Amino acid sequence: MSVIKSILHFIISIVKYIIRKKVYSFLRKCRHEWRATSKPKITTNQNVAHNSQSGQSMPEYCIGYYLQKYQINFKYRYKKKCADSKRREIDFYLPTYKIGIEYDGFYWHKYKVNKDTEKNLMLKKENIRMIRIREKGLGYITGSDNIIINDMSEYSTYKFLNEPLVKLFYRLGIQIQNIDIDIERDFKKILCFKKSLEKITA
Repeated sequence: MSVIKSILHFIISIVKYIIRKKVYSFLRKCRHEWRATSKPKITTNQNVAHNSQSGQSMPEYCIGYYLQKYQINFKYRYKKKCADSKRREIDFYLPTYKIGIEYDGFYWHKYKVNKDTEKNLMLKKENIRMIRIREKGLGYITGSDNIIINDMSEYSTYKFLNEPLVKLFYRLGIQIQNIDIDIERDFKKILCFKKSLEKITA
């Protein structure tokens, strides 16, 4: 009987070992799959390029980065008090040149033509020249120098902004030698700039 018990005990031990090994292997597989599926996804949807909580967008960070790169002093989200006593917020205000820069995404500005036009005209009365970079589908509006983005095919990498930003710097009327805009190349630096700007606006 003792021999049979020993054999049974041995068999039970082997079975337990096999079960433990299979369970461990299964759990490892599940953990790996969970990690793979839980990674943040990068989407090209225009609606999510804009940070709905802070109101900031990646195109704005790109504009700010290159303004800083070329040592152009600016105030971010500057609120200018106008003649009607209302304050109008400007994405980037260049006090030295009295220029305001706005980035108009299609999703957020498609129904704001009247509001944006009124803003342009009120700021014009304050001798502030407005330059707007506007996404495809928005068109021109009165009271600002409009840069229209006609090709949005490289939205996921923001390469579509390269040409509009070059136009922006030429239209500023500031002498800058060798304007070099390459968002794909500078993307890591833009992300660092984004973090520093978020700290200021937090």
